[in-house]
Amino acid sequence: MMLSGSFIRAETYKNAMAVLQRYLELEMGNLVCLNQTSLNFDETLAMIRSLVENKIYFFMDGSTSSLTPDLTKQLVAAGGSYFLAFSPMTEFGSLIYWDRDYFEALDPEVHCKTRYAKKYLLGASDLIDARSRYRLTCKKLLEDRGKTHLGDTPYIIIDASLFQNHLLDIGVAFPCLEMICGNPDLMLAGIRGAARAHGSDFWMSYIPECYLGKSNDQLRAKRFFNSYMASYLSGAGIILRESGSFLDRGRQYEKAEVGSIFAGYDDFDTYYNKDYENYQNVSRAFHKFAQKDERPDSGPRTSLAIVKGELDGYAGMWDRRVWGQIHGDQWEHSDIEREWNLFWEFYNRREWSDAYHEGDEDFSGHPPCGQIDIIPAEAPVENWSRYKTLVFLGWNTVTDDLYEKMKQYVTNGGKLILSLSHMRNNIKRDEEMSLFRDGDFRDLFGLCVSGPSEATVQGVRFIENLSWCSGLPVWTTYKKDLYATDPVCIDGPIQLAKCHSITSNVIACATKKFSPDPERPVIVENKLGDGSAVLICTWSTPGQMSLGSMMRTFLQAVSAGQNEDVKF
Repeated sequence: MMLSGSFIRAETYKNAMAVLQRYLELEMGNLVCLNQTSLNFDETLAMIRSLVENKIYFFMDGSTSSLTPDLTKQLVAAGGSYFLAFSPMTEFGSLIYWDRDYFEALDPEVHCKTRYAKKYLLGASDLIDARSRYRLTCKKLLEDRGKTHLGDTPYIIIDASLFQNHLLDIGVAFPCLEMICGNPDLMLAGIRGAARAHGSDFWMSYIPECYLGKSNDQLRAKRFFNSYMASYLSGAGIILRESGSFLDRGRQYEKAEVGSIFAGYDDFDTYYNKDYENYQNVSRAFHKFAQKDERPDSGPRTSLAIVKGELDGYAGMWDRRVWGQIHGDQWEHSDIEREWNLFWEFYNRREWSDAYHEGDEDFSGHPPCGQIDIIPAEAPVENWSRYKTLVFLGWNTVTDDLYEKMKQYVTNGGKLILSLSHMRNNIKRDEEMSLFRDGDFRDLFGLCVSGPSEATVQGVRFIENLSWCSGLPVWTTYKKDLYATDPVCIDGPIQLAKCHSITSNVIACATKKFSPDPERPVIVENKLGDGSAVLICTWSTPGQMSLGSMMRTFLQAVSAGQNEDVKF
């Protein structure tokens, strides 16, 4: 059953009950998030009993400092199956995407995130330490905001970043995405993949109206509607509105922008107007639609996923440093993080003038099956195997376990795509790239790499299609009695790798004037078991500008090759 609804915030018990009554009269949903901060225990218990009586599912939001584990158990018991979880704190991800000025401007004695970030998060020595510090900081923050008062009660964390996987690792009941703050296509792929990596298709979307834009604006209203539909089509099991304040975030501005039938700070009729009604109609219409519509319990079908590599600290939004480490140049984004821009090649429509785009019709800009997931490299191989194709992006540190997982995935029929930069064993960002197993990848990619080549090339030739998809511009390759065209993908110098003992099939290679030079491979494919392992074997990372058009051409052909027939 799809759950949708809104917050109920109130300064008094009387107001809270009035707001709930109005919520029920308008048939706004089957879910509320109750902010009980201003209510005492008996008032909170009475509210919960009213919710249960009306078959309304609920979260509890806000400070839990007045509760003990025993009192918490009583509230949870009163809620029964209608109680979902506590939400003791929002925006955990801000720790790793805040700008440095935030940390310096906010008083650590007042803002617990700043206090704990300075105490636990900052000052990492390497990537393993940075990941450990982030998770420790999250745990300490949870304790500060009430986890010690909740006992074993389920809790959620509303987060806007690509770090949902780490929050699941520290024990949240299910992941919850704050929409709009970051790009929804990227973040929805991330939260769905994180949930699936932990063996579940259940996750939650939270619509923060303060981020939707200017008040009383039609495009803002459409973003509100689209937030519902994008969440629903992406597989969200719960959709929660931030509040009933349909104007700018009222609590921080004038009193006149506070009141609403859901916020409950004042008499809800005082500020009732047509603008509110339009938003109510969207929420109510969506709730009624979702109760009748049928979706697969497993969420949308996705045949291709992006793998967020081991120790990757890319948050997906705002600050351009990894793992929230604001001190030291080594933490700044590099070409490795710029690889994440390649995510959009699965969504970008190709230009009409793109001569390397083949086919009867232009279906570019549509990912395979309509959506793709982002899964963590740490996910079990069983969860990798739900996808036909996996593409690594961002930082990745290879371990023995991860390498064996790659081999098992391919042997079982998977198609794996990554680059040499994903085969490093470094745990420090300011070191020269060091390859796992000294570059001996014969049992996975069918070649060995002994280091960077001294020579650079300006152009690339695609000389074969992949065994499992076509669409690469192999027609541009010089062959006897055929016209020789210029090299493709000439975006600047590309540093190759020294490859030898090559038994894999060369898909793309460097050029020597008009002719391909297979002795200098750029992309290779190796058959292993029932699957295929593809390596972009350049010392330059795929995020480097000089590889831009090659990666665009390659990934969009891969995307088109993974499309499936639509079944009605």
